[in-house]
Amino acid sequence: MYVEASSPNFPLKGPFELEASLGGVEATSITFWYSLFGETMGTLALQTFSTTSGWVEQWSKSGDQGEDWQMATLGIDTADTFKLKFVAYTAWDYLGDIAIDDVNITLGMTPAPSLTTFPSSSPSPTAIPSLDPTVAPSHTPSPTLGPSLGLTIPPTTLLASTASQLQHALEASGNTISMGSDVILTTALSISNVTAIRIFGNAFEINGGGKVRCVNILDAEVFISNLIISNGFSFGSAGGMYINGFSQVTLLDCSFLQNEAYVLSGGAIFADGAQDPNTDMAEYDKYMTIIIRHCNFTGNLGAFGGAIRFNFQVRKQ
Repeated sequence: MYVEASSPNFPLKGPFELEASLGGVEATSITFWYSLFGETMGTLALQTFSTTSGWVEQWSKSGDQGEDWQMATLGIDTADTFKLKFVAYTAWDYLGDIAIDDVNITLGMTPAPSLTTFPSSSPSPTAIPSLDPTVAPSHTPSPTLGPSLGLTIPPTTLLASTASQLQHALEASGNTISMGSDVILTTALSISNVTAIRIFGNAFEINGGGKVRCVNILDAEVFISNLIISNGFSFGSAGGMYINGFSQVTLLDCSFLQNEAYVLSGGAIFADGAQDPNTDMAEYDKYMTIIIRHCNFTGNLGAFGGAIRFNFQVRKQ
């Protein structure tokens, strides 16, 4: 099976899901081959369902993993696992087809060893059906942003420590997300057309690896605290964070480190207040608002605004 990343399946489309029921028999391990080869590769994850825990992510990979097929083998810890599901998300361009092959599930036996890298030859992919994007399930809504900039985390909070968990949580308005600490995310993050999103970073790092922009915020209302955005890169604008349209963004105690941009610049942040430079903002009863407090900008580079550039008609606070 594979996910074709060509149009209309980019940018940032998904989840593409392939689910299997085990017919009431418990799974103890699973082995499969995967191909994540491409300059703009998204994310592939494996989830299991049990009656005690619901859907739980057991494994995920993001970004280009090289030309060779890879083999993954993992044990299933939950004793009452009766369903398995592969979940895929595309990234920013069409160079990111995601494929799986030769899936083998062990039932009622000792789990096989952990992750193995395929040494030389490649298996031939089998069936190639079409997978259409589906709508990500909604999450329990949390309180709206409001004017407060406090760091109190509401009781209804989604926990995320992987790229797929985070991107999934950002697809529904009203979500509050608490990131796992000591985790580095190496794929671009998108927040678009949602409201009342709160992200508590806990020093979680989004690292562009000197190749991609770290964060895109498009017509969204989002509060972000204690997030590290580093090593983002763009030939155009915003190596670290691109803010577009009528977004309402609050950044508190965040760090922007070693981000670069060139042509339009704004190494750390580029705020594009109008989607079209000819747009008459007076006809709209809303504006872009950006609040930046207690943030650290270090080592960011750009010909026009090494750290921050505000473009077109933007209301700055």
